Amino acid sequence: MRETFCKSGATTSNACIGFTWLVVIWGLIGSHGATAAYVNCDTCQCSISESNMDKGVIHVRPQCMQGTIRWLHPYGAIRLRLSPNSPGGKFRACFLIRTQFVSIKVSEETPNEIAGLKTLFIIRSNNSVEHCLTSESDPVILYIEPERSYEYTGPPKVEIQHEIVQLHNQFDPMGDCRPCSDDELLRAYCSSSFIVEGVMGKVKDNQETKTTVMEIHISRQVHAKNAMFYRRRRKGPLLGTVHIPIECGVTRGTGVFLFMGRERFDRLHLTCAPYLNQWRYLLDRMRHTGALECSYD
Repeated sequence: MRETFCKSGATTSNACIGFTWLVVIWGLIGSHGATAAYVNCDTCQCSISESNMDKGVIHVRPQCMQGTIRWLHPYGAIRLRLSPNSPGGKFRACFLIRTQFVSIKVSEETPNEIAGLKTLFIIRSNNSVEHCLTSESDPVILYIEPERSYEYTGPPKVEIQHEIVQLHNQFDPMGDCRPCSDDELLRAYCSSSFIVEGVMGKVKDNQETKTTVMEIHISRQVHAKNAMFYRRRRKGPLLGTVHIPIECGVTRGTGVFLFMGRERFDRLHLTCAPYLNQWRYLLDRMRHTGALECSYD
């Protein structure tokens, strides 16, 4: 494999640095065993089609921390191995799978199951599911297989977006529902995709995405990497929609908050939301001691 540098389009870093994706296709030929073909995908955006490959299990090991796999005319299965570029330590692998004119069964490969596979969910045609798995160190391995049906009339296609976040040197923004500590607030302030001041609006659970969806009314935008917020009317208030794990049981609260978070798969995910007066006290203290590592003033 040759080394390559590629833009990822996601927000945890400006560039995705990795090696060329290695896609290994194992084709089954009768009862005489298997043959392997090798296909290199030169960027973090990879397309796979069965039309020019042997039908079987496609082994995919992306080296980019963020990327997209487009599987055209899916046949057989994909065995997707997700792990950080730097091995060792706890990490979280999140993925969003969209389907068109095909249903998909998604399983996790695990030694604890009798058959070696634990079914996670089935995605029906023209639907999508976002899911996250956390590992202490071992790779997260997914087994993705299509379920063909004569009821679908269009060309089948599957799109898999993934993001890998190492957790051994930072807090887990989705794994804990407790309020952020002072150290976590400072790290979030310097690494978030968005930072805004405002109040909570409507709060509603979404069972499909397994998140609580919160509308926020923004009084001041401190930092945003992209055009993440909107107005319903030309002179109306600036609004945003953020997602929180549904298990946190978030309800609407009163007061002015500092909302900080990250963009993943075209959605905003909240990481920390201290009361604004609490944050200003911490910010003044860190500036006085010289401990603040970034500034948006």
